[in-house]
Amino acid sequence: MNKLVFLALAGALALSANLASAGDHDFRKNHNCHFKNDSSMPGGFENSTKIDSIAAVKDKATDDQVVFLKGRLTKHLGGEKFEFTDTAGDTIVVKLDDDYDWSHVSKDMPIEIEAEVDEDLIKLHLDVKCARPAGQMAPASGAPGGFNK
Repeated sequence: MNKLVFLALAGALALSANLASAGDHDFRKNHNCHFKNDSSMPGGFENSTKIDSIAAVKDKATDDQVVFLKGRLTKHLGGEKFEFTDTAGDTIVVKLDDDYDWSHVSKDMPIEIEAEVDEDLIKLHLDVKCARPAGQMAPASGAPGGFNK
């Protein structure tokens, strides 16, 4: 009987520890960030369509394609939607899933994003999977800073 009670308590403690740490996530593990072009391609192959600007996204990208862009979050459009401006000055709507911590990026901060193209009949936007300050080797782990609510 004592063993059964002990095992039940140990199991409950282990479960509560797992649930308590569920909110503490490693940004890179949850987002599977690569930050290298053609991350979905096997090594040694060239992708015939290089997407590295918003103009190229709008012209050549296909739905669900992963793209890598450099630019800035320039405007909060409401909810999870932000305006992203690339280094050429072109803009596109991006979504930052509010289930993740984006506090390591701020308004007008130069950043690099890894995003998936979401295209339907009417609109095109990017679902951001990873973002990091431009030039950093790994993303850090809220909401982006600098935007008024």
